[in-house]
Amino acid sequence: MNGRFLTTALVAVLGAGAALAQQAATGTIAGRVIDPGGVALPGVTVTLDAERGVRTTVSGVEGRFAVFHLTPGRYDLHAELAGYQTISRHGLELRVGGRLDLEITMTTGSFSEQVEVAAATPLVDYSTAGSGAVLDGDLVAGLPVGRRFSDALYLAGGVTSGGASGPVNPSIAGGSGLENLYFVDGVSLNDPRYSGLGVFASDYGSFGTGVSNEFVGEIQVRTAGVEA
Repeated sequence: MNGRFLTTALVAVLGAGAALAQQAATGTIAGRVIDPGGVALPGVTVTLDAERGVRTTVSGVEGRFAVFHLTPGRYDLHAELAGYQTISRHGLELRVGGRLDLEITMTTGSFSEQVEVAAATPLVDYSTAGSGAVLDGDLVAGLPVGRRFSDALYLAGGVTSGGASGPVNPSIAGGSGLENLYFVDGVSLNDPRYSGLGVFASDYGSFGTGVSNEFVGEIQVRTAGVEA
């Protein structure tokens, strides 16, 4: 993510808890491994390689695999099974809070043979009915928005002024600006007393969040359909 290390998520739901915080800052790569005839291939070793490390899993009896809690970024996938050609897919782009569902077809051949696939990352996530937007850090940097990352939230559909809750706490899908939950890399930025973004004091007002646009890799705005 071009050196940026924070991912930001805003969710217009109350009482979501720690599980949602972890989900909001990470993503999932899943899929199914089959042969050319559509038969599931169990026991396939699936390796995900990224700058931050390597994650490995094995496909189940139905050929399905899933790797959860992945840091958003670019991944290379390798699928290996004795008696089959190794399949490699490069440049899979995982967005914050996103899920990639892949279908991998493996053909018989030497284990040392390798098939490299170059394919674009799907733009639409069919695994969720939620709505919202993911704003790339480079996009935000190139647009005339304010210096706070909260200023960029208004670029998403369904986000409007929160009125009395202030510009940093917008209304999402008609809700109050104080109903929002804010997470940066899974850590809540909500004030525990006033529910708004950042630290707030009745005597001095807002102390802000300490997060500027330069530290933001992606901003995910969830406006409806948040998972359980």
